[in-house]
Amino acid sequence: MFIDLYSDDDGNVKMQMELIKNFFDQSNELLDRYFPDCHLYKQNSHSVSSYLFLYDPDHHYMYKATQSQVMADCTEFYDDWGSGDNIKLDIYYRMCDEILKEMRNCPELLATNKSRYDGNLHMAPGELHPDSELHILLFDIIYCSHVYNLFDGITFARPKSKEKQLIIEQKNKAKVLKSAYEEAKQKADYLDEALRYFTETIKEAGIVKHKAYGNCDVLSVDSKYIKLRIQKTGEDEQLGMAVVIANSIISVDVPDFNEKKTEYIDVLKKADSIPRNLEYASRALEPYEEYLD
Repeated sequence: MFIDLYSDDDGNVKMQMELIKNFFDQSNELLDRYFPDCHLYKQNSHSVSSYLFLYDPDHHYMYKATQSQVMADCTEFYDDWGSGDNIKLDIYYRMCDEILKEMRNCPELLATNKSRYDGNLHMAPGELHPDSELHILLFDIIYCSHVYNLFDGITFARPKSKEKQLIIEQKNKAKVLKSAYEEAKQKADYLDEALRYFTETIKEAGIVKHKAYGNCDVLSVDSKYIKLRIQKTGEDEQLGMAVVIANSIISVDVPDFNEKKTEYIDVLKKADSIPRNLEYASRALEPYEEYLD
């Protein structure tokens, strides 16, 4: 059973969860066979995570339900990894990864941890695991913060299951809205890039060729409008910038003008809707910003 549990999972947490499940199933079979009415030797998520952790602490995290859950509440990590024998390790490991990332940004903590290896523990070289991935230190923090009340002075809520579920739903909604906002922002930036190119190019050229009016002098140009003076009649015309480019109403005699028009054609055709979509996405996201990580 242990040989199977310790078999190479190639860093795949899902595969690790399957190995743990198999270990539980075989352990329960043994209990039913030899100690059918005894819960004394029953395996749990803590014991099995301990076997993996002690076997290879650089690639596994120790799990202890109460201490881990309090740390999750303190760090406002509300994704549910479940309870009992079948916790979702991928979610628990994600919380550990996030805490570990912050630990690595704390020089004082790392210096204190390093002091364990200064020789004062009177251990022979190699006896003390180097903990290069800091997984042992992480579990020290999770466990000791609760057992020795290191949370003293830190105010945080411990929401109930329904409240956590609501928070999770809000976080998921926030992620969706943020993704929509980022997509809208990307399109808006691309449109700005296109209009900036055409504005500068037309301004430098000074003359454009209109599909109906022929050659026209450029009186002014910005991202919204281009004002022209028709050379044949001397009359002035103000036209929508994106519209005349997207529909090939005007052209400019510069080498890459047509290539750029082809490159930006899709955003130019949606020049009116793209800013509106960005504004809508921004307004939709605003109430959920507090739920973003």
